[in-house]
Amino acid sequence: TITFAGRYNHTTIDMKNQYIDGEDKLSGHHTFDRFNPSVGFAYQALDNLNVYGSYSESARVPTPMELSCADEDDPCKLPNSFVADPPLAQVVSKSWEGGLRGDLNELMSRGDFNWNAGFFYTTNHNDIIFNRGGSSISEGYFSNVGQTLRYGVESGFNVNFPQMFSEIDDWHFSTNYTYLNARFMDGFTIQNPLDTSLAANVERGDRISGLPEHIYKASLGVDLWRHWTIALDAQYSGEQFLRGDEANMTDPLGGYWVFNLRSELKINDHVAFFGRLDNIFDRDYKTFGVYGEVDEVLPQYDNDRFVSPGAPRGGWIGIRLSM
Repeated sequence: TITFAGRYNHTTIDMKNQYIDGEDKLSGHHTFDRFNPSVGFAYQALDNLNVYGSYSESARVPTPMELSCADEDDPCKLPNSFVADPPLAQVVSKSWEGGLRGDLNELMSRGDFNWNAGFFYTTNHNDIIFNRGGSSISEGYFSNVGQTLRYGVESGFNVNFPQMFSEIDDWHFSTNYTYLNARFMDGFTIQNPLDTSLAANVERGDRISGLPEHIYKASLGVDLWRHWTIALDAQYSGEQFLRGDEANMTDPLGGYWVFNLRSELKINDHVAFFGRLDNIFDRDYKTFGVYGEVDEVLPQYDNDRFVSPGAPRGGWIGIRLSM
């Protein structure tokens, strides 16, 4: 099977100053046009093996927030002030994808086994980031920074094995792994996260901040009497650099594992009891990090690394009704 498709986008953004007196930097008129083609194929090589591939293009126009905070000489503090309306180019993504998917059901006496393995390669042209600048590290502006690259692999499989040990238990296992290599392909200058009075150079090949390189998910569950489900979920997220450290100058946030437990007991087609326990081992972990100006809010501290803590252990029980 071969599929061709295309999409034409025409976007107009009008911004009108409703508040600021004096020189009007906010008002502006922006028009973006682009035709985005795509082509894909799928080939059934064997009864249990499918080969697929695709190429596609997409575009994202700058948002009003990005357009109204895009002047290097007039930085703003997001999200509470907008100061200028210079033009930005739209972000164009060009993606290649290919892979295999199939099953190994013939090797199993009962149940099913499905698997997939794929490769992706995406280049963003005129990508937009928030580039810090101004009198403090919390000020900045949006800017086009050339090309960024994201490529990697994604693989996984799931197995369903009915009546594995007895007539009452049906087992399910699934897992998925993603390797994501996200890099800047063009150099540019940012504000040094360790000293706001200095500049830092982002070089070709530096990792894009805020994106983990390794992501892994797995789930193991059992259905008892086909009415009571118990499942254990695991998730791993790799290390990531803090937002504001696009030059990869400081230590990244560490990777972390989180385990969750869930269960559901079906009384009938309309009533079910459920329970969930998240972060079973009460792991202390951070999901995101950014550099800020700690002196502005916490003068007793001198560490400008702000992090988002992961949720602690939490449990829920309840009843679900459906008609």
